[in-house]
Amino acid sequence: MPIKETLPEATIDSIKESIVRSGDLLEGGVPIHLDETTVTATNCYAYSIGIMYNFLTKMRGFYNPGFTEHNRYMPEDTPEVLMQKIERDLENLSIKFREIELGKKIELKEHEYLVKVFMADPNEKIPNGDFHFIRQDRNTGKWFHKMGWELQPAIICSDPEYDDGTTVEGEEPDNFISHYKDGFTYKYYSVGYLAIEEKV
Repeated sequence: MPIKETLPEATIDSIKESIVRSGDLLEGGVPIHLDETTVTATNCYAYSIGIMYNFLTKMRGFYNPGFTEHNRYMPEDTPEVLMQKIERDLENLSIKFREIELGKKIELKEHEYLVKVFMADPNEKIPNGDFHFIRQDRNTGKWFHKMGWELQPAIICSDPEYDDGTTVEGEEPDNFISHYKDGFTYKYYSVGYLAIEEKV
């Protein structure tokens, strides 16, 4: 993938400086509530890597994969292209990482945490398709995430209204289904993992 023009250096630096460690996201294995400004300016992607930079990020799509190179996620993106865009973002933010393919044995190195990437194909409810990121708490093994731009972070669990017993709270999902009140459903499916190194 060719190198594209990145965000201004000052913005990249501010984003890098805002990144928090796992201990600042969780307390006793439970996600810490974000302040009112951050919770509405941070999506699942930014949250999964600890980005708390929220200046001018209320314009939806700021934290789409590819954001550091103005190369946002597109409906036609394949899983491979999605992962490439994420990897370019991490490189531009000077974040060390390893990609781990689905089905491979996962052994984290010291100071690494695990992020799992999902995507949903375009459909009548989300014509541009969608993505989602979840993060694992290395201490407890539980998975947690931030849904969209409005909700507080939470441990992974089924929507009680549609719970079919397949998602156990905190356990890693292979995929998940989004439900609408009109009966329409669509699937987010697994794309891959990233083992991301936290700065000591």
